Amino acid sequence: VALCATCATVLLTLHPSAQLLQKMQYHTKDVSPHASWVPDAAWLQAEKAWLPEGAQASDPQLCVAFGQTLHIMTVGFEQAVENARVKEEWKISLLRRFTWACPIQGVVALNESLLGVFDGSNKISIVQLPCSPEDPKPVPGSESGQLLTAVHVEDVSVWSPAYQTCTSQQGCAEAHSHHSALSVFQGRSRTLYVCGIKDVWALQVGRWGQRVEELVGRDQWSAALGVFLGLHQGVLPPLLDFPQAVSTRQKAVASRATQVIQSYLASKLQQDTAKVQVREMCAVAVHACIEMGLWSVLYKTVFECFKATGHMNVYCNMLEPFIVKGKIPRGQMDSEVLSSILQSYTLPLEEEEQSALQHIRQAAAPRDGDEGNEQTDLPFVDMDHCTHLFPVALRLQQLVLYVDVAQLDLNLAIRLFTQHRLWTALVHVYCALGDYGSPLELLVGECTQLAKRCPSVQKPQEGNVRPNGEGPLLECILVRKLFYFLQRCFELRAFPLDPRDGPGMVHPGPGAISQLLQRIFKPAAGSQRHDSPPTIFLRLLRLSPLGLFNALAALYTSPSASHAVRSEAANRCVLGAAEEPLTLNSLFRTIEGAVANCQRHAASEGNALPVGTQSELLWFVARAVPRAGLDLPPARFMEVAEHLLESQEMPPPPANVSEGARHAQVFGCRSPDEAQQLLIGVLAAQDDLRPEQRNLLIGRSMQRGFFAVASWLHEQCGEYDKALDCRLQDDDLCKSIFEYIISELAEKSHDPVRSQALVEATLQRLRLLVAVDAEHCAVMICTQFTDVADHGGVLERLQGYPQMELQYLETLLVRRQSCHWRSLEEQQAFFDAHVVRYVELLCSLAPTSVLPFVMENETLPLRECLELCRKYVVTDASVHLLERTGDFVGVLELFLSDYAQALEQLHRTFVEATDQNRAPVAKVVKRLMSGAGGSGTMAPDIPLREAKAEARCGERGGSEDPPWWEGLKDAQHCVELLNHAYEMSARNSSIMTEAQLEELWFGVLGRTVQWQERAVMACRQASREAGGSVVPPKRQQGLTAALARLASQAMAGALAYLSLPRSLKWICAEFGSSGLGVWKDPMQSMLSGLNFQQGLLRAARAVAAQDAVKPFALVKRRGSRGVRCSPSSVPLEPGGELRIRLGGLSAAAAVPAAEGQNNGGTV
Repeated sequence: VALCATCATVLLTLHPSAQLLQKMQYHTKDVSPHASWVPDAAWLQAEKAWLPEGAQASDPQLCVAFGQTLHIMTVGFEQAVENARVKEEWKISLLRRFTWACPIQGVVALNESLLGVFDGSNKISIVQLPCSPEDPKPVPGSESGQLLTAVHVEDVSVWSPAYQTCTSQQGCAEAHSHHSALSVFQGRSRTLYVCGIKDVWALQVGRWGQRVEELVGRDQWSAALGVFLGLHQGVLPPLLDFPQAVSTRQKAVASRATQVIQSYLASKLQQDTAKVQVREMCAVAVHACIEMGLWSVLYKTVFECFKATGHMNVYCNMLEPFIVKGKIPRGQMDSEVLSSILQSYTLPLEEEEQSALQHIRQAAAPRDGDEGNEQTDLPFVDMDHCTHLFPVALRLQQLVLYVDVAQLDLNLAIRLFTQHRLWTALVHVYCALGDYGSPLELLVGECTQLAKRCPSVQKPQEGNVRPNGEGPLLECILVRKLFYFLQRCFELRAFPLDPRDGPGMVHPGPGAISQLLQRIFKPAAGSQRHDSPPTIFLRLLRLSPLGLFNALAALYTSPSASHAVRSEAANRCVLGAAEEPLTLNSLFRTIEGAVANCQRHAASEGNALPVGTQSELLWFVARAVPRAGLDLPPARFMEVAEHLLESQEMPPPPANVSEGARHAQVFGCRSPDEAQQLLIGVLAAQDDLRPEQRNLLIGRSMQRGFFAVASWLHEQCGEYDKALDCRLQDDDLCKSIFEYIISELAEKSHDPVRSQALVEATLQRLRLLVAVDAEHCAVMICTQFTDVADHGGVLERLQGYPQMELQYLETLLVRRQSCHWRSLEEQQAFFDAHVVRYVELLCSLAPTSVLPFVMENETLPLRECLELCRKYVVTDASVHLLERTGDFVGVLELFLSDYAQALEQLHRTFVEATDQNRAPVAKVVKRLMSGAGGSGTMAPDIPLREAKAEARCGERGGSEDPPWWEGLKDAQHCVELLNHAYEMSARNSSIMTEAQLEELWFGVLGRTVQWQERAVMACRQASREAGGSVVPPKRQQGLTAALARLASQAMAGALAYLSLPRSLKWICAEFGSSGLGVWKDPMQSMLSGLNFQQGLLRAARAVAAQDAVKPFALVKRRGSRGVRCSPSSVPLEPGGELRIRLGGLSAAAAVPAAEGQNNGGTV
């Protein structure tokens, strides 16, 4: 029994006596803010009628509702063995948790999954719980909750179904008692009764059975079956008619649906029913059975009904699309139904064949004034060649590829497919049964007959003879299908489709190859001679040498086929009259022997083999030899090599021929790349190649343009110079020559002699390689040659290519990886020998990289490096080197000259607008106008640390806004020069003389202010010429502001390293006559700073003159402690003496009269 109290739900047992089992306390944090929440509980118990026969009812589940949450719990006793005694243990666990939109006032269960919920919105909702698992176990993460949705909602506001009674007891708080207003009659109707204030209301949940009966009564059988389909798939709620568990519900729905289908067909399907209605009924019944998995109903009930009424064809046609689309599992197909489907095709196939022949005759008949239509005079009239005339046969063939062949009537299927020439379906049936020899013989026999009707055979005098002897393969689709079948089987692939494209496809095993080879090389019947050709092999060879040898080559080129031939099962197969076990070598010998026998047989009978037989055999040998590892005899080897060298390139098709003729002209042609790869494979398989053969092949390859073959032959002898020459002559090989060199170096890393030969050959052809791709060539040399080559020799070869030489030296000097050197002494010796050359290359090719390199290396030859920097006018590096030599006169001369040029270039950039500088200057002007220094006058003094931070290139100083010069190289160069001057002064403040510092900073400041005055004068002149009311252009304003920023930064450096009086004196002397007022703000700042410094000096002098130790020494000597007091409350004695009495002691201290007037003092 579950009892719900205000703060808890308790579970009691009444057998054998009343006993408390569980008390579930509600969380206080949930109850306190929602005092109006009322708990309720209901038991969920399955219907006994829904239980399987013989099954016991499971323990009911408890649904506890509190607030907006419903908890579904399993409650019961479990037996446990303890000390050989069976003991029942009480157990309760949470299964699921659901949430509701409003606080729940009451809940009642109509069955195991249907609830009636009365919530705080005065609505009663019928709720269907989601499907639960078959085995009820606690669900991980069930505490998250799932929102329930109502099946039906009834507004009961006017019913007043819930009420509370309030009682008060003496000395107790007020008590609330909630009376549930919901109850369910446990009979079949499951009526829900709602008790209101005045009335009792009854609600009944509709039944699906009644709904189906209504639809059937209105003759809406399709909608009725749609209801069962929705219930089966879980789209519709089961309500009171069906159980909640999926499997049990589907069984119950299937049982009821079966009855409806039987009634539907029995009452509506008659022999004289209209075809349209029959097809509609069949579609409804078949779709319902397939979707609900009613296979016995589909194959028994529905099948028998349509068979008895004579509508079998409708049933078969309706079932086919579901089979092809995979709606019916192959294991659920019925043999009788499939046989009926096949039987239903007998008459349509005959009619279709007659119709096709009649159509061909009518199309070929001559019309008035016409001799006939040659295009419709087809030699073959079947499904393969005239697909559009055989839609029924095509549909049947497609159907067979999707069914389980074992379920078919094989005699009927084989007879039907053979009679109507459905060869693809016939071969598929045989393959599914594991028989690969029978379809081969059938196809070979049929193709032999069809080949006699080919135009190239019947009318050779009209020019239809194919030059390559491949007439049947080109003109007969069945011949192509035959060799396609062989190719797929030899590659161990299903015919005609892969299993992902056709569910009925079956992969052939290694035994398929054995079966086919045994049939192909089976000696002729009754023949006792070993030189008689195999019958099947001879027929295949006459049909198409190209198709036969391509299929046989797959046994060597396909990895799966080669593995199958080497398998143990294949070794039990014997070939030909010699009965050799099957291996790749024995197969090769058998093929060559069979071809020789066919040639002798054809010569004796005077019936020559196709023209391309020998050519295709040599192509086959070229493919098979590398895979089988065969060493050909010299004569045979040279024959194969000469044949490959003489292979013709595909000719360009004429523009005025049809697509079919264009395809026929290039049919069987191989590309030169394929021929070269095959020839290299054949050459690699030979154990010993004589020098005269090699030289002959090299000459023939060069004449034919097979440069890859010639290169490979040279490479095998270590002649990398000639190998590279061959590759440079071929456009395709030339593009990949760098990858070739890198891969060869990696492969020959264990052979230093060959590696050195390849490097030397590469360097000798450096000019040609640079012409191919200079960038790739540089990367290859710098990344590959540094580990294997003689660096001196490489650098000697690279002297004509400075950019490449620079990269090579950078790899060795800057990166300095240990793998490039045998010892540190060797590395240092190379550095000393080539560092000057590296600096020279940097000065000429990358001048901005010279200074970082010079600063990182302290042991450079200063004199040589300084001469190179001056030669190539690398000012920043020259200044740094002069600074390291102590020649500050030269440093100042170079620096001030460079700074003057930088200011001039900055002025030119702002004044002369070009396409390159328009956007950067606009951004810089925008920043200057929005920040300090945009007024056109020199900005106030910037603190030194801010000036230094602003001068650093790329640093933001913690600000999100970019510096004003970002993006403008000329402005950035000026800022970098000022930063360099500041750092140089900091490094050499104790070395440089005062005159040198003044020359540096007065020179920088003077040049900056001079350009600033020019800019201001230009602005005023432009304003006067325009009448005094025109604002100067933004670029001119930006220049003035930029110069003001630079002058402010220069002023900061001057104040840091120069004497302030000397600076003021120099400023007054140099710019005293200036009337532009650009010095007003900085001079005011400097003077105010000087006044502040003077005040600090006076204060420091006054503090230093005072004896700060004397008062403390006096206090220590007297043993007294200082106290804080207020003179206003403790008056001073005459003479400025302050007396304080502490207990029986007294102390006195003299306070100066001047300090006695203060608000307080310390004694």
